[in-house]
Amino acid sequence: MKEKTKNIIIVIVLIIVILILLALLFLPDITNMIESATEDRKLTIAKSEADIILSGINTHCAIEEMKVQMNSSDANPCAESLSQEEIETMVYLDDSKVEKAIYNGEEITELVLVIDGYRLTLVGEEFEVVED
Repeated sequence: MKEKTKNIIIVIVLIIVILILLALLFLPDITNMIESATEDRKLTIAKSEADIILSGINTHCAIEEMKVQMNSSDANPCAESLSQEEIETMVYLDDSKVEKAIYNGEEITELVLVIDGYRLTLVGEEFEVVED
């Protein structure tokens, strides 16, 4: 009986040692997956924030364009190039920075934003990360 108990304990200890070795072997991969997922999540959030800013600017400028048309005025607050200060009056930027914003009278055609360390450029209808 004691021999059987010894064998069971030895098998359990070996299984635990094997599991520990496997965990140590795959720990770097698991850590890299977690870090990669965190970075992907941050980029997704930055792109979502950029989409919200773009939508806010387009909406604000469309409203201003309608006001100009209704009043038969030539004043257009959404000129071709918009500054950081002008955009700050249109949408809440928080810590985001606007490097370039071009409005063509209907929509933003060029927009470069810096959000959470990412430099995002509007390409077509989506934002892409641009390396310096």
